[in-house]
Amino acid sequence: KNAERCEGSTRIMATSDVQHWRKDATKLKEVVVDDISRSGCKDWEGVTVQELMLSDCSGMGGSKTFKMSRNGSARCMALHVIGDKHQADPQFFARIQAAAAAFSEAKLSPKHVVVHSGDFWIEEWSGETPKSKLESDAAGELGRFIARIHNVPTDWFDAHRAFLLQQYPVLQEAPLGNPIWYFATRKTDWMDTIKEESRMRLLINAQLEPRSAAATRVVTCHGDIHRGNLVLCPGGDEAYTFMALDLEQAHVNHAIMDITYLIWAGTLKDKDSKFAFARAYLRECGFPFDDDDVFALLLDAEVNVISTGFRSDLFVAITEIHTQATHESELKGYLRLRTIAEQAYHDTRLAREIVEKGFHKCQAVVMANSFEHPYQNGVPVSLHPIHPAQVESVDKDGRCKLLMNWDGTISPRLGELHHALVLGVGEHGEIKLTTQRDLENRIVLSTEARAALPLHGHRAPKTTAVPLLLKGQHAGKALVLSEDPTQGDYGCIPLRVGDASSALTVHFEACGAVRLARFPYLAFDCNCGRARDGETMKIYQYQDCDCHHFICNNDGTISSRFAPQLVLALKDSASSEEGTSDGEEGLEVVWAPRDSLESSASQLVFDLPVGTGRHPQHELNISGLTVHHEDIGRPVTWEESKRMAEERGGRLCTLEEVQSHVLALRQVERGLGELQGEGARALFPTQDQWAAVVTDWRCYGYVGREWVQVGDLYHPQGMSHRAYGIPGWGETHDGAWHSVLVWTEAPLPSCTPSSFHQMEGCQSHRSDGKQCGGELRLGGGS
Repeated sequence: KNAERCEGSTRIMATSDVQHWRKDATKLKEVVVDDISRSGCKDWEGVTVQELMLSDCSGMGGSKTFKMSRNGSARCMALHVIGDKHQADPQFFARIQAAAAAFSEAKLSPKHVVVHSGDFWIEEWSGETPKSKLESDAAGELGRFIARIHNVPTDWFDAHRAFLLQQYPVLQEAPLGNPIWYFATRKTDWMDTIKEESRMRLLINAQLEPRSAAATRVVTCHGDIHRGNLVLCPGGDEAYTFMALDLEQAHVNHAIMDITYLIWAGTLKDKDSKFAFARAYLRECGFPFDDDDVFALLLDAEVNVISTGFRSDLFVAITEIHTQATHESELKGYLRLRTIAEQAYHDTRLAREIVEKGFHKCQAVVMANSFEHPYQNGVPVSLHPIHPAQVESVDKDGRCKLLMNWDGTISPRLGELHHALVLGVGEHGEIKLTTQRDLENRIVLSTEARAALPLHGHRAPKTTAVPLLLKGQHAGKALVLSEDPTQGDYGCIPLRVGDASSALTVHFEACGAVRLARFPYLAFDCNCGRARDGETMKIYQYQDCDCHHFICNNDGTISSRFAPQLVLALKDSASSEEGTSDGEEGLEVVWAPRDSLESSASQLVFDLPVGTGRHPQHELNISGLTVHHEDIGRPVTWEESKRMAEERGGRLCTLEEVQSHVLALRQVERGLGELQGEGARALFPTQDQWAAVVTDWRCYGYVGREWVQVGDLYHPQGMSHRAYGIPGWGETHDGAWHSVLVWTEAPLPSCTPSSFHQMEGCQSHRSDGKQCGGELRLGGGS
């Protein structure tokens, strides 16, 4: 089957469809084989399309990366395909190749073996991703490695800077070390977003200058350095040998750029690893490396998280200005943080708190952020008197509404679900927001209080808890946690295979959520909704969103509802640095295509009671369903979307219809699915577009209204907005830019299954039988 598009509609139907090689796995293989045959690569001489195997291991930058292997050969290569959107930037591919030549000459990145001009390149598969937590020795070697990157001569970037200066004359005003050079690495993603000179000038002038001598040097920067773009390579005299991948954002900037990026991305997590990294970095660069020098470099790195890299405070402020910004007042939130950062250079106590906790966790920053971002860990909770005349306006203000969860914890109604925030107690007795994992400080209501209050938050698991025991070739083993789930704020915890005596016990819910029995606020999670070949399976905050829906297949394997062609499997022991003498025990659990597994030895088969994880009532038959989609050209609210759909003789789609439709589009062609993953055939490619849909979200007092992602720029298509809470832009035009309409003429299903909760018991009740509205309010005059 394939997909036919005409006049903005998509229907699943039988048809022939000629695809460009970028969107067709077989055609891509043909192009790759042809280039290999002409390159003279001896190890791959005579390779055929049938022998070539591609495994998608792409990141989120828009391009594609594949692990390329040949039947009967242990040697692998990496294939990198530039995304369509980057074809509009004539310097994008050329800059990557120039950076690759400079990096590989210094033995810091793999050498490009085959280059297909402007489209893709092939390089050696050099190693495996480092562990999620770097020990001090590994952090020290990483510091020396980053220092070697910063020692690469910068002349490789001169021609590209000259091109940028010609294209954007305002860059003449930018120092060689400035955030705008980072933006300039992605013309179509970022520079075209801030194309007005006034906004570029605003970005240039908003810079936070580092202070230490090592940090202020203008050097070659990787620009996207984090654990996912690093590999540990075998061989050599050193205990750890790193190589850098993905040079799409390589450029020349202040040295602090890469160091801050490592901290922002969580590659350097704890104090010991940060200090070990900084000391080794300074020593390798030839700078003094006593405690004061290390502290000064780390202070620069910590405070620069507000202005360095993707989704920094400055990045968000600049890219989310929807009108032409000409004055610094447009950046008041960022400037408030910059003032605190500059104050840290003169306030020893504040500086030590920042280096100890991280910039965004110090109390001064938490308080500053609470004005515009009230739903963050550590934000204080205050009591405000309400005049009777204000009651109606307060009812509309989500900041005054709280939800009680099944376990007696209390969550803010509008807080992002993935933060798992609840009320807690601070070190001085103050009430603040903390996380579900903070068992010591979170507030839990008494049994009497729970009986008297409405339950509108997360409900208790309904299914019987079962251990995740394995059978078949892995009998006697089970899935186990790799870390203590009570530690940390809300980071992911990888799953591993261990002894059956330590088996993880879970509730496999009817909606597809797999919740931990000991910690039901944690659940199985597909990273950002991405269940893809090689992606690690992890535990994360329970949100009951699309990345938390799984199904147990008839053969005992487990798949994501939105990637049924993938099953849970063991990470290849031959390519893992974490293997043990016990064979598979200790290896990470990853997603793998069922058909591409060389044997059933890697596939995990679970010994679960019959019927566990099988819920056919949630499977929607969309055969013949036509989904229309169009760009209205201006922001639209949920009510406007509903009215427009009715004016066109139809209705809004249900969330499940759009998700099932997207799932069908992903699977219309196996080769297409293998190549494109969750990005296949987005209704609005390379855009961030949320469309209004109908769903049942009654536990949040939000019956019927929901939004679904129909683009593929920042979020996987088909993702619902539940994980981010109720969007304010869905009710008014204020701050909105989503301008699309998705609708159908099909009659509404008689019973739309809710993927958030089961239909039964979804409406909350008080113990006295009266229905409640969804907020906890103080009595009396308040």
